[in-house]
Amino acid sequence: MTIEYEIDFTAVLPQKQTPRLNEIQTWLNCSVKDIGRGNIIVQIRPGLFILKVHDDDKGKSLENRKLSYFLPGDVGGKKPISVTIAKREIRKRWINPKYVTIWGTHKADLGGLLTNRDLTKHLEKYGTIIDPVEDVVDFSDNAWSLDKKKCRIDLDKELHIPRTMPVEVPTDDGVIKSSLRITYKDQPWQCRRCPDDHVGPCPKWAQDRKREQEIREQKERDTKTLILGDSNLKLVNKNAILADVVASSGAKIGHTCNELQFTNLDKYKNIVLFTGVNNIPNKNEKVEEQAVAKQIDKELKVLEKELTQQVNKGKNVFLTQVANPEHVRNNTRGTNIREKINKEFTDMKNQLKSKNKKVIVDTINWNVFTEEEDYSSVKGVSEKAIVSFLGKVDEKIEGDLRATYLDRELTAHPYSKVTPAYPVGCRKCTQIGHSESSCPADPTKKRNRSEESDGQGPSPKVTSMNQAS
Repeated sequence: MTIEYEIDFTAVLPQKQTPRLNEIQTWLNCSVKDIGRGNIIVQIRPGLFILKVHDDDKGKSLENRKLSYFLPGDVGGKKPISVTIAKREIRKRWINPKYVTIWGTHKADLGGLLTNRDLTKHLEKYGTIIDPVEDVVDFSDNAWSLDKKKCRIDLDKELHIPRTMPVEVPTDDGVIKSSLRITYKDQPWQCRRCPDDHVGPCPKWAQDRKREQEIREQKERDTKTLILGDSNLKLVNKNAILADVVASSGAKIGHTCNELQFTNLDKYKNIVLFTGVNNIPNKNEKVEEQAVAKQIDKELKVLEKELTQQVNKGKNVFLTQVANPEHVRNNTRGTNIREKINKEFTDMKNQLKSKNKKVIVDTINWNVFTEEEDYSSVKGVSEKAIVSFLGKVDEKIEGDLRATYLDRELTAHPYSKVTPAYPVGCRKCTQIGHSESSCPADPTKKRNRSEESDGQGPSPKVTSMNQAS
């Protein structure tokens, strides 16, 4: 067994006058006759040396032994310096040391009530305090204290400090109960997926991510369907169907057409569109029905042109009929516009069929029109209605929507299992190239009649006297 002894010259001499390592070796050989061989001398810093002895008996004889050392200038040896060989204390090994950060003492209204000493005492129940609590000061520009404290603690009691640590402070008016935020490396966190606390990633989360990756790789090879539409698709679980789902919140018919133009459709065989409900204005929205119908006709014309190109390429197209949510069925204008869009979808289906009779072009008439439970909001359909819609899509594409390796649940948390997107284009006219605030085709703005429309012709040009001269 190796015994370590400490020889500290800095306790009796200035650091500049302390001997070097080779001088210590010679000094020990001359001063101690029974020191033995095979011993090691290590310099920790100038003036501090460690003597490692491998013989227990000889090592014990050196403990607390005082030796005389003479400075190089003391030729006669009149001023000897006594140096003690002390046994070195065994360095304590911490079990689980952590640097802890304490946040928000002033935010919790405990700044003037809870001292650093009180916090140190409070943390002692979790382990051995290595460095007590002290304030964290920022010296970048000005010396000022942050609402943050730090300490070092050895968590040797197999307890972890919670991220929200409860604190009770006794005062003259009673006990104040509050909490402080605690952070340190490898601190357990409360998982929402399972009741356990984790230091690293949740095993269930990691398993779900692995499964999603496997599904994604398999779907890359098998997916032939694209479902594109507005926020009503937000509840779809794309990991449960062989289809890519893009949900664009607030998208109109024109926005869906723009999304088609910016999407690579080469790998898809079926294109399913779910749009039209956002083209119908609310009951209290001040806009003329004729102006809305005119705007819808423009968007439908562009959509038919885009879908004609896809039909000529051999793509199957399915147009979903607009449902009958609350903001549609409670007013006559909304009902009329919805019937117009559905009729135009039917006419578009017939037109596209005539372009290429080898492909399938059809409308999806799902039974979400009258029942209150089919709607979750003013414009949104319910989870039950989405399941019904996906069933209709599966029928139209002849059962190519499901697979055994996919998830069982067809719906999920909103936007968690779909590809979310912003509407591409102006929110009013759906055209690309300008913003909503500068939209030239805003149907809610009433324009003044020009003089030319009144038959008066253009107004004469007025020239000032200064310009004329």
